[in-house]
Amino acid sequence: MADKYETPDDARELFARYKQHYEGERDLKPQMRELAGRELQAGATVGQLAAMTGLTPEVFRRMARDLGVERRRPPTVGKLAARESSKAESKPTRWEGAQATRSVAEPPAGLGLSPAVAALSEDQVRLLSGQAEAQHQDWGREIRRELAGVDPRWMRHAIVEAAVQAGFVDIPGWKDKG
Repeated sequence: MADKYETPDDARELFARYKQHYEGERDLKPQMRELAGRELQAGATVGQLAAMTGLTPEVFRRMARDLGVERRRPPTVGKLAARESSKAESKPTRWEGAQATRSVAEPPAGLGLSPAVAALSEDQVRLLSGQAEAQHQDWGREIRRELAGVDPRWMRHAIVEAAVQAGFVDIPGWKDKG
């Protein structure tokens, strides 16, 4: 079946033209890259070179990076952008700051929190209350109903206190009040 196929004349002509242009590009590419490198070092932008050649700006960004050409602006995406932004503002990740994040205000006196529970960080309280409520869902709903009037800033602390008293979670330094 393959030996019966004949390429149509218009297809043969198009393929021949494409091959000629492709071979021409291969011949011109080293010269174009050399000239583009010089132009980048002279101050041309990657956008200007991309518009003149029809190639993407990324081709010339990589070329500039390889040549050590100074950037006109910091990168906005990719690995280099992340490194640049991390130098500019060093925010701790969620867990790096966990131990230092403590409630500033004193707990309400009528809440009856033990000193150990009151001293827990917000992240620790969030974790412990979440564990207790996930393992004992009915208890979690009930305790939230009972604590309905509690200041929202201290709600999770109160849940942890109740969970410790019920034996659902353990924290070091907590002593049974009973």
